[in-house]
Amino acid sequence: MPLVDYAQRLYLADDVAIADHRWLSRKLGDVRKLGQPMLRPERPWEATVVHYCSVHHDSARQRYRMWYRTSTAAICYAESADGYAWERPALDLHPWQGQLPTNIVVAPSRANDLGGVFLDPLETNPDRRFKMILFRGIPGGTEHDGRSTGIYGYTSADGLRWQLSARPITPAHAGDRCSVLVDEPNRRYLIYSRNLQTDAQRRQVHIWASSDFATSEYLGPAVVTDLDDDLETQFYGLMPFAWNGHYFGFLELMRAEPDSLGDVGRQRLHCELAFSRDGLRWTRVCRGQPFLPHGPDGSWDAAWAVPGCNPLVQVRNRLVGWYMGATDHGTLMYGGIGMFSLAVDRFVGLQAGAFEGILQLRPGTWRGGQMAITGLHFAPGGRLAYEVLDEHGQVVPGYARDDCHVIVEDGPASDGILRFDNGSLHDLAGRVIAFRLYLRQGTLYSLEAQSR
Repeated sequence: MPLVDYAQRLYLADDVAIADHRWLSRKLGDVRKLGQPMLRPERPWEATVVHYCSVHHDSARQRYRMWYRTSTAAICYAESADGYAWERPALDLHPWQGQLPTNIVVAPSRANDLGGVFLDPLETNPDRRFKMILFRGIPGGTEHDGRSTGIYGYTSADGLRWQLSARPITPAHAGDRCSVLVDEPNRRYLIYSRNLQTDAQRRQVHIWASSDFATSEYLGPAVVTDLDDDLETQFYGLMPFAWNGHYFGFLELMRAEPDSLGDVGRQRLHCELAFSRDGLRWTRVCRGQPFLPHGPDGSWDAAWAVPGCNPLVQVRNRLVGWYMGATDHGTLMYGGIGMFSLAVDRFVGLQAGAFEGILQLRPGTWRGGQMAITGLHFAPGGRLAYEVLDEHGQVVPGYARDDCHVIVEDGPASDGILRFDNGSLHDLAGRVIAFRLYLRQGTLYSLEAQSR
């Protein structure tokens, strides 16, 4: 296997960087949901549902900007100073049954499933800096204006006035639920959706790649069910985002609960966490455990809990996201947009209890500097010890466990920097080394080499 790149933040969402482990288990981060929706359907063109949102923080204006879909298939716009209280601006762009102003930025069309709005880091033309993907039409059908069904691209200079592409980016058999990820290293857009040619009866997630935001090529499946999934499980969609050189995603799982007669009854959606190092090959993290669960019966998000189509936003020491909740699926649906958060970098970690857990990382070329534990949480009595190994797995003299400054909560090494009595990690620059960590009563989420 290739050497670990210690210069890149290491997340413990998969086993790629792990050589050995004992008495550890993978644990999802603690996600908090704000109790009630912050955006509810209130306008005639919103009917009973507002959902499928994208939120962008405009640092220049210090405003949050949201694009969302309604049950009339209009795409609407809202703004907020704090991400909690939202205002619908009065815009003279698209009327509703002859009425202006509205906050509609894309007029209703058949289906119109929002796949995400983003500020494009690859774009040099200011008139196209905002981009959106949107599924238009009915799968297998044709748009009312003569356009083919498919996932279309929109571009905009301001996020309000949008230009529709002449033809779909993807073929007609892609859709309807969709999302997009900007693959900056390869200067392309990865579009995730269903493949109706192969998955007509059971939803899965597939990938198309586009280098020009106008055409695309099919790359294959991204996440598909396997023999460990029960027959009622389908993958409704994948909401991916880049974070510190890696990719996380919210995998939407749909399950149909049988009714009292044994027929298909209520359909519920929640999301699991997914992780990828290239945007193509995805790992389900803690499969079977909801990362963002739907609410209990009777709550506003009892049937659906679906995160928005955008990266999370860091607000001080928390990551904040927005999600769609709904009471039901289909014609009885009532839905709004809520908010959730988790501690920065605490997507998933390795947990140890009273028995000491041991984690040995694979070797990598050390470039100098210091190693920092960037995500760590202790329970009472928690502690973390460590040592450095050479390329053959032997302890480097002067860097043994007995030489380390043990990390405990609120102790002298609580800044998370790995230190030793008689040596500096910077002195090992150019050598191939590995780390072995000893954890008790805590959860380790991430670590990263840093310059001195």
